[in-house]
Amino acid sequence: MISTTDNNLPGILLLEDDGPTISILNIWLRGICRITTVTDGDTTLKVLTENLERGYLFELMLFDINIPFPWNGLTLKEEILRRYKPYARVPFVAETAYAMPSDRDRLLAAGFVDYLSKPLERELLVRTVQKHLCAKSLV
Repeated sequence: MISTTDNNLPGILLLEDDGPTISILNIWLRGICRITTVTDGDTTLKVLTENLERGYLFELMLFDINIPFPWNGLTLKEEILRRYKPYARVPFVAETAYAMPSDRDRLLAAGFVDYLSKPLERELLVRTVQKHLCAKSLV
């Protein structure tokens, strides 16, 4: 698990199992949000439990859909919402190499608020993260 340290920024949980993508996203989102990175489903659940026990709720979930077995981004999102009721108010953004229009529709229908296809574009990623962090703060 990797965590950036600027406590004044909104916190996001980045679920990504590709090291180079993790590095790029940390650079691109520096100064915009505080990132906690996890690489698999079991670690994600552990980090969420530990943070909720301390009273901390991530403000955005950025989820790669293709993660190590036995999870995928869809089943993990469902499990999080089943276990941790406060996350029903937190936006989940899908990040995936699945780039067919039907994939986008399927992920949005599954409750993701947005969809980013790989290879990621820096400006689109930043706009998407800022949009959902701002929308969350207005609620």
